[in-house]
Amino acid sequence: WLWGVLRAIEHTDASAMLRTSLLLVLLSSTLHSAQSFSPPPFFQTSNKPPVPPSPLLRSQHISRQGSASRCVRMEASPPRPLQPFQLERFFAEYEFVAPYLMCCSDVQPLSMGEVIGDSDAGSKALWDQLSLGYTESQGLPALRNEVSKLYNTVSEEDIVVLTPEEGIYLSMRSLLKQGDRVVVQGPGYQSLSEIALSMGCDVDFWLPDQQTLAYDVSDLEKLVRKAETRLVVINFPHNPTGAMVTSDDLKRVVSACSEAKSHLFSDEMYRGLEFDPEAAPESAIDVYDKAIVLCGMSKTYAMPGLRMGWIVVKDEGLRTEIQQMKDYTTICCPAPSEVLSLMGLRNSAKVIERNRGICISNLALLREFVGRHGGVFDGFVEPKGGSMALLKLSDGFLQGKTSREYCVDLVEKHGLLILPSSEFSFGDKHIRIGLGRTDLEANLQRWGETLS
Repeated sequence: WLWGVLRAIEHTDASAMLRTSLLLVLLSSTLHSAQSFSPPPFFQTSNKPPVPPSPLLRSQHISRQGSASRCVRMEASPPRPLQPFQLERFFAEYEFVAPYLMCCSDVQPLSMGEVIGDSDAGSKALWDQLSLGYTESQGLPALRNEVSKLYNTVSEEDIVVLTPEEGIYLSMRSLLKQGDRVVVQGPGYQSLSEIALSMGCDVDFWLPDQQTLAYDVSDLEKLVRKAETRLVVINFPHNPTGAMVTSDDLKRVVSACSEAKSHLFSDEMYRGLEFDPEAAPESAIDVYDKAIVLCGMSKTYAMPGLRMGWIVVKDEGLRTEIQQMKDYTTICCPAPSEVLSLMGLRNSAKVIERNRGICISNLALLREFVGRHGGVFDGFVEPKGGSMALLKLSDGFLQGKTSREYCVDLVEKHGLLILPSSEFSFGDKHIRIGLGRTDLEANLQRWGETLS
């Protein structure tokens, strides 16, 4: 009707001034009507606050017959703002004020002296001559060349250097659109699912068995085959359980993705920290051309302060789109961080041996601690890799409290920081303990004193 009225005014014999006046009156009336317009129910927005990002807690659980493994479905919805990052907000409140950190996911960070002192002559020359100017958007060629040596089928052109979190964000934003279906391993780092949810994607979660914390690949195969799937997201060694998959398991994951014509995003930030290196599977990029692999310097290489990582993408079109989106985020990486990363990678054998040794030694300390305080814990499933362990607190110990309430009480009264499972949406009875720091033995002793 509005278009008809406009056409009538346009063809009237009235003067130009009168036609203009009629248009202004009509516009004012239309705007007033729009302000008082009541949309139909399916179009209305709720006045309720946004749902917190706890999809594994708030969604309906679907149990497998005779097993504690579960999958969780989040229905597609209109795009919405990114929700607060629960884990990072918890750390923002406590990490830099608590004197005793027991939940860190990194390994004891290397010092500048250690990194530079163990570097090769070529890297030292680059450091001494370093210009603090802009760097190449795709990353320092020498660094990309060094990264390519970590894989069997990768060239330096397949690699984009960036911040690890940025790699997740740019990959998801480049690959997904509203209504796409994504299968995500859970629990996990929130951005691996939250970005897709914020874009209006339909997300299913692949969860471990509640007792063994092991992942059944058959569950993932069923999820991928259930409906058209754009992307599958996995993380091994897994944060926070320390779970692993075998080479045969990974091949089954790849086969399911290939059959569904899905991309596979493989978060490999802890690759290299497998406690049995001989049992470690290949990188996903070496067995599937539609894989997107994320790795970096923060965990396995003990250099989180560099804020450096990379993604490996063989799909040239997708890689180009990611690089173009990077022009709107960091554009390029810090020159000092690139050269320090190069030093670390060229000394990777020594660094990884050090870091794996710290984690394995600390696992033995934690095993002994759990044995001495059996009533506190409801069993202990030991991790097979990575730099953390997931423990379940017993109902008798919690006495009606949640693990978050216990952890907050522990840090505020005793300065000991442990991460509750609520911060990665895995119920309210588990806690995450970091295995990578050299002060774990002293901190376990402090923790034990609070339990006596």
